[in-house]
Amino acid sequence: MFEKFSLRLAAMSGLLAVVPIAFVLLHCSSEDVVFPDGTGGATGTSSSLSLGVGAGSSSTSASMSASGGAGGTGNAAGGGGPCVPTACENNKVYACANCIDDDGDQKIDAADENCLGPCDNSEDGLDLGIPGAGNAPCKRDCYFDKDGGAGNDDCKHDLRCDPLSPEPINCLYSNPPPSNADCPAKQSDTCQKICAPLTPNGCDCFGCCDVPGGSNNFVFIGSKDASDVPTCTVADAKDPAKCHPCTPFGECFNPCGVCELCLGKTTLPPECTPADQCADGTPCGLDGQAPCPFGEYCITGCCQPPNPT
Repeated sequence: MFEKFSLRLAAMSGLLAVVPIAFVLLHCSSEDVVFPDGTGGATGTSSSLSLGVGAGSSSTSASMSASGGAGGTGNAAGGGGPCVPTACENNKVYACANCIDDDGDQKIDAADENCLGPCDNSEDGLDLGIPGAGNAPCKRDCYFDKDGGAGNDDCKHDLRCDPLSPEPINCLYSNPPPSNADCPAKQSDTCQKICAPLTPNGCDCFGCCDVPGGSNNFVFIGSKDASDVPTCTVADAKDPAKCHPCTPFGECFNPCGVCELCLGKTTLPPECTPADQCADGTPCGLDGQAPCPFGEYCITGCCQPPNPT
């Protein structure tokens, strides 16, 4: 099991007071980006106020990082310095780590509530949009890593094993499941080692998430319509036609603690400490917190490396 997540949840109790989050974000364009080889244009200076779970903090400086980091510009995950794209573990730069506001909502990369890490290729929805992920539409590996195959992470699940049928058109639940459906009761140590650091608070490793965090509204964030178009966003989480209900896989579920940021949960009680927010790393995303170190990405309040191995 993901024991560190269970321990954090057990230590938390219900609290009502909240602290608002605010970020001043730089509008990055292709001219604002400085690539690792040193090429790229000068950084921009325009900014706007935005709310969301981002990888940075407020500052007295007028210009902020691409992901809301303090002081000047920064990498896609909130580091200081010129805006540098953050590569996924396969060395590709996707939409949620390219220093560009791809969906035009004034929120860039980690500051966009629909971005789930550097291996996310869609700012306008919770489906990751990674090429090749639909090759086996009912089978699932680690939802949050670089690809859609189980060969590199050993996580195995099949949507036809879920009684709620999160993909009812192509992956309808059946009991017993079809002979080609892999429905293990436990996940391997390899799966847990690779997928645990990438799994956002409130989600299991297969994309079944409680949105907003702490509401017990479990939805499959990779939900699609009859035309195979992704439909689930944080804003539409309570619409079962767009975000299909699902059953979380308990063994690899990362619960949303009272003192943790989660999908759709962007405030914390004032009694919460940085250690409560992120017990196993560097906290990020709240007003006043430092940006993530270079090469890490803010995932629901914790700085994480793109490649946990």
